[in-house]
Amino acid sequence: MNNIKVFLFASPNDSQNVYKTTRNCTFFNYYIDKNGLLRRKNVQPGNMSALMYLSDYGIDKCPEIDIPKLSSDIVSECRNRRYSGIFLDFENRSSMELLRNTGQNAIRNGIIPFIPVSFAGCVPNAKLVILEGDHFRVFIAEYG
Repeated sequence: MNNIKVFLFASPNDSQNVYKTTRNCTFFNYYIDKNGLLRRKNVQPGNMSALMYLSDYGIDKCPEIDIPKLSSDIVSECRNRRYSGIFLDFENRSSMELLRNTGQNAIRNGIIPFIPVSFAGCVPNAKLVILEGDHFRVFIAEYG
């Protein structure tokens, strides 16, 4: 259990309050739009986060997604913003192919994929995430 790290994730609307406590926070700034494209909003100046946060919320409403292109765009954004990791906060089993493709692409590019424990085994060498609490406290458990 010595390899557990704690990361804080919060809404961009909470940045003023969060920055009173820490600058080591990742905000919910990335999403996939109705056309299956990566979008970002409200990227906070001074954010010292090492991680990108991306949810699959609403992805089931996308008619068709070009998974290789979207995966490439996600990894490119990580490289451009110098994120060392990406938290793929996916819940839908229908997102598994995107999770797998993006996770593997991230690893090939030296970016650490963090995935929910419910998707353990989907991406070899990914770090598993155990969510805790209602206030977006996230505990990252590093295995092996």
